Amino acid sequence: MKLPGNWFVALLAVLVLSGTVTAAPEETPSAVDAVPGRVDSIRKAIAADDWTGALASARALIRDAPEDPRAAGVLGEALYRAGEIEEAGETLAPLAETPAPPVRALVVLGLVRASEGRYAAAAEILDRALSAAPDDPYVLYWAAGSRESRSETVRLLERYLEHAAGEDPDRVEGVRGRIRLLRALGDRPLWVSEERPERLETRLRPIFAPPLVAGYIVDARIGDARKKVPLLLDTGSTGLYLGDRLARKHGFEPISDETTFGGGGSGRHRASRGVFDRFAIGDLKFKDALASIADGGLDPAAPYRGLLDLGIFEGYRVVLDLPEHVLRLEPPAAAPAAEGAPYWTVAGQILVRVRADGGPDGLFVLDTGAVTTLLDLAFARNVAPARIGPATRVRAFGGAREGARQVDGVVLRFLGAATDGGSMNAADLTLRSRLCGVQISGFLGLDLLAHTRLEIDTLHRRVIVVPAAGR
Repeated sequence: MKLPGNWFVALLAVLVLSGTVTAAPEETPSAVDAVPGRVDSIRKAIAADDWTGALASARALIRDAPEDPRAAGVLGEALYRAGEIEEAGETLAPLAETPAPPVRALVVLGLVRASEGRYAAAAEILDRALSAAPDDPYVLYWAAGSRESRSETVRLLERYLEHAAGEDPDRVEGVRGRIRLLRALGDRPLWVSEERPERLETRLRPIFAPPLVAGYIVDARIGDARKKVPLLLDTGSTGLYLGDRLARKHGFEPISDETTFGGGGSGRHRASRGVFDRFAIGDLKFKDALASIADGGLDPAAPYRGLLDLGIFEGYRVVLDLPEHVLRLEPPAAAPAAEGAPYWTVAGQILVRVRADGGPDGLFVLDTGAVTTLLDLAFARNVAPARIGPATRVRAFGGAREGARQVDGVVLRFLGAATDGGSMNAADLTLRSRLCGVQISGFLGLDLLAHTRLEIDTLHRRVIVVPAAGR
């Protein structure tokens, strides 16, 4: 984004004339003039999913033009797309304190703050971006998610569609579906709390698939169902999903249809969104619970009838004692724990930083719904000990993942837990990464998590992993 009036060059001239600086800057006028073209090239690489090339070029640009806010801004953009959320925030925060920061730098910093759970700060930053560029589709798309009212979100998304020529068609389709849902909902409140106990403990029923644990089931009361409904506790999901037959049998009120992205098959799935009048886990009770249903999305042979993420437990300290098969909800601590690690929430996904022996680290979805860890193929190819084997069948929501491969020899470490280097799966996660805006390097599954106690502080955005004794 060009700064008005060649701001940086003018400032240097004032400083030289006032005697504040006595030597010419290292970069030449030709280097300054080249910055806009290099910024544009980096953004094209990001749009083409070449985030590694974009990041390398952005780091080269900041070395050549260390004082140019445009260089720092596009470096922040590339860092965020590469999944380097912490460094992106550190790079962009100083720019936000300047009078006229690059608009996209503001957008990305707003996304960083939202991923940290700092929603008020995110909305304020994104408001500045909107004021500076009210018709920029990039600004409109990302700022829409920070609006307090559905009507304001719809207004921004409609403006996005007006300026969406050349935009990603999957993103455009997703926006149209989102608008339909928000219009249908109007001002209707969702997930309205009826009872919220200070503490709650409930059993998790393990699904055994020797020698592995294939998941954990939590029982819920949904709609007018007389019996409890078994749900897979799936931290890698993004809401409540149910099979079509069960949903329509027990009071599901359909509202709109849309396309969801990710999972298996083509990665694009038609789904109906709607509401159940009641939802409860023990004494934690809600009314008007939003849910999604999709034909063929769930394995009919599975012992569960839906998927549930951790979203309804927001505000609690969530303890998943997987070896003991217990879910506990507790009040969060007054201050963040010194131990553990931060997590970020992007597009409803809980993301944690995971390290590979002999390879890079990356952002992984914390996924109790995955029997074994799934790697992004590009990430796997950058792990020196990895042995990428033949094609394999990997079932996910919506069907098998296309192009999946078996991988051996990868040891992943997250806090005090590690995988054993045995077989994992890998697939191309480009679509999911592009649409959520950050690089997803994999899904951290039960081959690591099943032998741990997970403590997730949803207030302070910290996660602690305690391996079981002897692990």
